[in-house]
Amino acid sequence: MQQNQSGNVLPGPNSLPPSAPAKKKFDYSALSVFLALILLVVMILLEERLMFDLNRLVNPVVDQEWTKFQNDNKAGRYGYQYETPEMPVRSAEMAMDAAGVVSNTKVYYPRSDEGKYTMYKLVIHAAIVIPLFILSFALFYFKKENKQIKPVLVSFMISAFWIMFHLLGEVIAFVMNQYRNIAIYIILILLTLIFGGLAYFVQSRHSKEKEGAAV
Repeated sequence: MQQNQSGNVLPGPNSLPPSAPAKKKFDYSALSVFLALILLVVMILLEERLMFDLNRLVNPVVDQEWTKFQNDNKAGRYGYQYETPEMPVRSAEMAMDAAGVVSNTKVYYPRSDEGKYTMYKLVIHAAIVIPLFILSFALFYFKKENKQIKPVLVSFMISAFWIMFHLLGEVIAFVMNQYRNIAIYIILILLTLIFGGLAYFVQSRHSKEKEGAAV
């Protein structure tokens, strides 16, 4: 400490407050990033396939007999049985839903029940997507400081957002085409509550951390 002419005590050159220690940066290897990208693709394909298969097996509107017959025919198991008498009549009454790039398996249901089929499909998909999204968000938020598993958590989180946007796209398409079922409003309200709750939770934790750092 030094004293000036007026008697006031001034801090010496070595009495400055210590600077905050710099945060250690964690470098991710190129291999870990590459593996995380592969994991992301695998997770998306797995979730898409899970949604499709669960709808195919659980949706009560799906014509299970016709679906199995058509898929077995396309796999070459029944030869050329497309020419049976009942095929053209029943085929005209059926609508088809495919799994896209995940598989060449298709689902068939009565064309007259398309609205009902889509409603059940959305409910089944929501039963998968919403819990997975909440679980992925919780894992990412509470384990994000663990640098070793962060690439894995990021892959989980991105895949969760992917299927959530997939569900939202299906909901929007259903509302535009049908706009008549109470179940769709329930799903939309649930999604609103989830995203609103998550936004509030994140901001609340951020504010507490900021207040704690300021003390």
